[in-house]
Amino acid sequence: MWQRHDRLVEEQNRRKREETIRKEEANAQKFRAVWERIAWADWSHGEFCIIAAKCTEELVAEGAALHHCVGRYTDEVLAGRVIFFVRRAEAPDVPYMTLNLNIRTDEVIQLHGFGNNETAAERAHVMEWVNEWLEKVWIPGKKHRKKGHNA
Repeated sequence: MWQRHDRLVEEQNRRKREETIRKEEANAQKFRAVWERIAWADWSHGEFCIIAAKCTEELVAEGAALHHCVGRYTDEVLAGRVIFFVRRAEAPDVPYMTLNLNIRTDEVIQLHGFGNNETAAERAHVMEWVNEWLEKVWIPGKKHRKKGHNA
């Protein structure tokens, strides 16, 4: 009697796992497509550099390294609120701050470092650099691409 029940539960669990895998694969492809649309905006200038997040795994690693919640932002990215990693130019592979940007409005949603506990002065300093990136790279690049140019 329990064998039938156990088989049905096992089958249901298998289907759920398969559906989860399909959804993760679809999201990975969508995430990659978003990255391909924004990767041109990677920039290194002066003290910092900025790098577009390529995949969910990068978000998870960034969140773990900086002890904040960006690792759960896949849905944000897929909705057009993308993630860029701000790094110190001398250590471009070391997480420093995470930028959440609405690519439709060019609005900075969040900019946070380790544990979301950066000082106001530190955040203002990085935000000044981010604003320069927005003005010199992001906004002009977006306008250029809207005119049908693919650089």
